[in-house]
Amino acid sequence: ATFKIVLGGDSITHGLGGTGWAQSGEKIITVGRRTWRRSPDSYCWANLFEAYIEGNYNATVTNNACTGTNSTMWNDNKEVLIPADTDLFVLMIGTNDRNVREEALTKDVQLRIYEENLRSIVDYCHSLGIKILLCSPIPATRTNEEQELIAASCFELNGIVQKVAASYNMPYVNMYNEVFYYALDNGRDYNTLLVDGLHPTDELYRIMYLRFLKTTGLAPHYGEIT
Repeated sequence: ATFKIVLGGDSITHGLGGTGWAQSGEKIITVGRRTWRRSPDSYCWANLFEAYIEGNYNATVTNNACTGTNSTMWNDNKEVLIPADTDLFVLMIGTNDRNVREEALTKDVQLRIYEENLRSIVDYCHSLGIKILLCSPIPATRTNEEQELIAASCFELNGIVQKVAASYNMPYVNMYNEVFYYALDNGRDYNTLLVDGLHPTDELYRIMYLRFLKTTGLAPHYGEIT
């Protein structure tokens, strides 16, 4: 049987910022008045991963990431976005959980809601026998995080993902550290790896893809490294 992998997340898994991004593919979901579609041609970690998996294994990758969404939207719509016949669900969500949606939300409340949503999604997957792999959000720039509407930081979100994964004794992909250390190890200004302080350039998407393979124990294909 074909092994079914589903990807979940926000714009950074949807592919925003990469060359060729456009919601021109199949419909993913409609919530309220908003409809999300796939971006099959964007240069991003998810599409690179899909090509790698489908080219080398008897497996399919479906990218259900929806730009602009947070963990609450994912928890509220998990039955649609994570089909029951999924074998492995990979979730990288949280960047939009930093935003203050209502003035009453303090940072502590936001982080608690984020943690509760992640736990609810993990429990849902486990109840159906779906393996789940959590990934932390990547860092945003300091300028991005100093905006008035942003309360929590990607650093703090990473800590929550780490805590949730540890409490279920699950592995997790610390993409926050992976891309931060790439910048440090290569003497790069992290700002130059993002198109707008938040979304990756093609270079960073490629690094995310290779680091995702590395942290999950998959080997890059011989012809890929340039």
